[in-house]
Amino acid sequence: MNFLRLSFLSFIFIVGIQTSCSQDNTSSERQNPFNGLAKTINQYKNTIGNTVQNIKKLGYPVEDHQVQTQDGFILTIHRVRHNKVASGKPLLLLPGLSCSAMIFIRWTNSIGLFLADQGYDVWFGNSRGDIRYSKHIRYTFHDSEFWDFSWEELGYYDNSATIDYILNNTNYNQMILVTYSVATISSFALLSVNPEYNDKVATHVTLAPMTIVPYQTSVVMSLFMIHYDILQSWYNGLFDKAKFNHRIMNMVTMHFWPAMCLTFGHSFCKFAMALFLGYSPGSYDENIAVIAYDLSSGVSFKTFLHILQQIEYKEMRRYSYGEDENIKRYGTKIPPAFNMSQVTSPTVLISGINDPGSNPINSEMISRKMPQAKRIILDKTMFTHCDFVWSTDTEIRDYINQKILENINTVTLNPNNNNSGNFT
Repeated sequence: MNFLRLSFLSFIFIVGIQTSCSQDNTSSERQNPFNGLAKTINQYKNTIGNTVQNIKKLGYPVEDHQVQTQDGFILTIHRVRHNKVASGKPLLLLPGLSCSAMIFIRWTNSIGLFLADQGYDVWFGNSRGDIRYSKHIRYTFHDSEFWDFSWEELGYYDNSATIDYILNNTNYNQMILVTYSVATISSFALLSVNPEYNDKVATHVTLAPMTIVPYQTSVVMSLFMIHYDILQSWYNGLFDKAKFNHRIMNMVTMHFWPAMCLTFGHSFCKFAMALFLGYSPGSYDENIAVIAYDLSSGVSFKTFLHILQQIEYKEMRRYSYGEDENIKRYGTKIPPAFNMSQVTSPTVLISGINDPGSNPINSEMISRKMPQAKRIILDKTMFTHCDFVWSTDTEIRDYINQKILENINTVTLNPNNNNSGNFT
C-alpha cells in the first residue's frame, strides 16, 4: 500500500474520530461539529508536511540533492542558503533516530533556518530507512536486505557519503557538523573508524549526545532493557525482517500514531512521550502530533536494538549478533568497542539536565574518552531530550540556537578553490 493511500486512510480515520468525539468542543462547535473538524484537519496537514514544502512556505530557497552511498543507498538531502550567500561556511545538520531533516525546519527560528539567517550554507541530512528520503539501487522497502543496518552503517556509509558530497560541491575542504541524539553515535562511529574524516570536520557540535548511556532514566527504555536478550534473539533469527520493519514498525506508526496523538489519544501520547524522552512542562501539549510524526520517518529495528546494546555494555561497541555469530564476525564473543581516542575533531557536548538519555553524568562519561571535548550543561532545570528541536517555547529555541552559534562562529574552514559551489 503506497504512501498516498495510507495518508488518505489516516485522513478518514481522523474525520471519524473527531466528528464522533465532540463533547469537549465549544458551544459553536457542538452546534456544528465540522468547525472543530476543519481545525483538526488543518493541524494534520501542518503535521505531515514535506520538508522542502515547509522550507519554501517559511520563505527560504531550497535545493534537493541526491547522495549515493558506497553500498547502494540513495539519500535525498536538502540545502538552504538564505539570500544565496555564495561564501557561506558549509554546515551539516543530522537528525536523530527515525527522524528526517524536518525536525530542523519546523519554525522560522528552528535551528536550520536560524543558521541560514546567520549566513551559513546549511545542508540537511537524511539517512537510510527514511520512507520518504531514501531508496536503494537494488533493494526495495519489501526486501530484508534493505533493513539490514544499525547506526554503524549510518556512520560508515551515510554520513561519510554526505560529508564528501557537500565538500565536493562547496568552496571548502572542511565543514561544521551539528548532530542530534542518535546521529551523534553514528558520527562518532565514522570518526573513530575512519580518522581521516576528523580533518574534514572542523568542529562537531552534538545536541543530546547518546554515545555512552549507562545511566539512562527513560522508563520506556528501561522496560525494553528487561527483555533485551529476548528481543535480540528474536530479531536476529527473524526470517522476513522486511515485513516487520516496513509494514508494521514504520508504515503503521507513520500514519496511525500522529493521527491518534492529534485526536482521541492526545493525553496518552503526552504521557508516553514523557516516559520515553523526559517530561518538560508545555513541550508536548500542542506539539505532540508533530513529535509523533517526526519520530516516524523510518528506521530499522536493528538500529533500536543497537541503542539498547549501548545501555547493556555501557559503551559504544559493534552490533552484537549473539556469541556464536560474534565469534565468526569479530573473533570474540563480545563485539569490539570503538576506539574513541581516534576522534580528534574539536567536539562540543551539549546536554540537558532533565534528559533521560543524554544527562550530565553520561556526558561526563563521554568526555573522559575524548579529552578534546567541551562539555556544556544547559542551565534550564527542565530541559529535556525533545526541547532541542521540538520545544513550543520561542525563548527555548532561541536559547539553544545561541549556544550553537557561540561554538561555531569563530571556526575557520580551509578553502577549496577547485570547487565552485554554485547555487543551482
